[in-house]
Amino acid sequence: GKAAHGRMDLGGGSGISAASVTVGADPGALGELVIQGDTTGLDTAGAVQLGAEGDGLLAILNGTADFVHCGSMAIGGSVEGAGGTFNVDTGAAFTCEHATRVGAAAGPGLLRVKAGAQFQVDEVLEVGAKGVALFERGSGEVTPTTVGARVVEQAQRVLEQAAQVKAAWSRLVFSGKATPPKELGSSAEVKKFVAANPDA
Repeated sequence: GKAAHGRMDLGGGSGISAASVTVGADPGALGELVIQGDTTGLDTAGAVQLGAEGDGLLAILNGTADFVHCGSMAIGGSVEGAGGTFNVDTGAAFTCEHATRVGAAAGPGLLRVKAGAQFQVDEVLEVGAKGVALFERGSGEVTPTTVGARVVEQAQRVLEQAAQVKAAWSRLVFSGKATPPKELGSSAEVKKFVAANPDA
């Protein structure tokens, strides 16, 4: 997804190790990186940028020991209208050594973490003015787990203020700066939708 629509699927125990990763680099680009399949993952000591001047999506689907490990992460582009999305499914794991920032720059960002996922940020999770972070509750489990106190405080605030999350997206849509992602009820529905819509 450097200058057009690009998608990479990782599965079957494969993985990527890189100095840094950018998904959705140039204006007009749509980049997608999808990780699914046991013990499959992305490992970088550097930064992961989801949406730079284009749009970027990173998803860990139906993970059994699927993972993303990075030094830092920015979800949302460096220019207006360049959005980033990060989905962490049940059973998957995300660890970040430093900061994870959602919608803290010019472009909108969305972080979605399902119940049963592991989500760890060692320093700070920042949800900016153009960011939305959704941590799902389920079966008595609350995510994120094993994170710093500042991360828990921000995550719980988002969890308790669902109305504000909806209002944030309403403002972005009204201003013409973003379109909310299509919501589907399960990973199976996501796969079916993507299979039926090549440009999804």
